[in-house]
Amino acid sequence: MKRRVHVLIMTILMIVLATGTAFADNREDTEDTEEYLVGFKNEAAVQAFSNNVTTSAVEVQHEYENLPVIVSELSTEVAQLLENDPSVEFIEKNERVYLDPLVMNNIQETDIPKLEERMKRGDGVKIAVLDTGIASHDDLHVIDGVSFVSVEPFYRDLNGHGTHVAGTIAAQENDEASTGIAPNVELYAVKVLNGLGAGSIASITNGVDWAISNDMDIINMSLGTNTDSEALQRAVERAHDHGILIIAAAGNSGEADKQHTIDYPARYDSVVAIGAVDGNNERASFSSYGEQLEIMAPGVEIHSTFLFNRYERLSGTSMASPHVTGAAALIKSNNPELTNEQIRKRLNTTATPIGNPFYYGHGLLNVDAALD
Repeated sequence: MKRRVHVLIMTILMIVLATGTAFADNREDTEDTEEYLVGFKNEAAVQAFSNNVTTSAVEVQHEYENLPVIVSELSTEVAQLLENDPSVEFIEKNERVYLDPLVMNNIQETDIPKLEERMKRGDGVKIAVLDTGIASHDDLHVIDGVSFVSVEPFYRDLNGHGTHVAGTIAAQENDEASTGIAPNVELYAVKVLNGLGAGSIASITNGVDWAISNDMDIINMSLGTNTDSEALQRAVERAHDHGILIIAAAGNSGEADKQHTIDYPARYDSVVAIGAVDGNNERASFSSYGEQLEIMAPGVEIHSTFLFNRYERLSGTSMASPHVTGAAALIKSNNPELTNEQIRKRLNTTATPIGNPFYYGHGLLNVDAALD
C-alpha cells in the first residue's frame, strides 16, 4: 500500500510539473476541464491525493464518506495521468442524468393493500427517496432531507416527480384522497435531481452515500440512465452490503427495438428492478425489459401527491417502483428481523406470474401474499 501511495504522489508531482506553467498566470487561459469521478484502491490513496494536490489543474469538489471516490474538475491531460496510476481503479466522466418527461392523464385511484388492524403500516422503517426532492403537502410527513443539487440547496421539490413518488409510498390516511402503501414510514427527501429533472452520476452517488451514513432501510430510485458507472455500481453495492434494500425503476425504453432496455442502477445485481403494468396487468408499452427485471407493479395512471398541495396522475416505471418500496416497508415493519435479501426474496417468490419473465420478471407485486 505504501508503494501505491508513493507512486500516486509521483503522479501528483507529474501533474504539477505538467500543468504548472500553463496554470501559473491565469486559469482562464487553460484548456477546458470536465467533472470526473475518480475511484482509488483505498482511503489512504484518496487522502494522499487530496492532501498533496496543490495545482489549480485539479479541483477536488467532493469526497464520499463510504467510498474511496472523489469528484474532481480535471483537464483531459490530468485525467490521462491519473488513469495510468496504479492507485486509481477507475476514472469516468460525471455524466448527466435526466428524468423521462412526466406523462399526465386523468385522475384514477390505485388500489392499496387491505391490511389487518394488527399489522404495522411501515412503522420504524427509514426510506430515502432519491429524486427531485419532496414538496410540502398536507398528506406527506417528511422527517428530514438533504440536497445534492448545488443550485437548489434545499430538499423542497420544484418538479413534482419526487413528491408524486413519495405519495405512493407514504401519503397519509384520510378521506380526501389516495393513501400511500406504507403511510407510517420515516420518509427522507434526498434531492439528487433539480427542478428540471436533471442530475448527474455524482449527485445520485452522493444520495446513496448519504443513505448509508444515515442508516436508511430502503432506498427508492425512480430514475435511471443508460450509462454504466463504476462509481454508482460500487455505491449501491456498498449500500446493499450495509443492509439497505435498493429499489429502482427499470426505465421507460420498452418501445425501443433492443434486446435489453433496463436502465442503471436498476440493472445492477444489488438493485431490485421494477417494471410497470397497466390497469389490465399488461406490460405498459414504455416499460423496459430484460433479464434483470424482477417485479412488476402499477405504473399507468397513478394518482398521488404533487406540487402546491395538489394531486396528479402520472405514468412511468417511476410510478411503479414506489409501490414495491411501500410493500417492502410493510414487510420490514412487520418482520424487523428480515434482512434486505430476505425481503427481496419474499417479494419475488410471492409475486403473481403474469407472463414471460424477460418482460414481466417474477410477476406482479402481491402485497397480501408477501405479508402472509
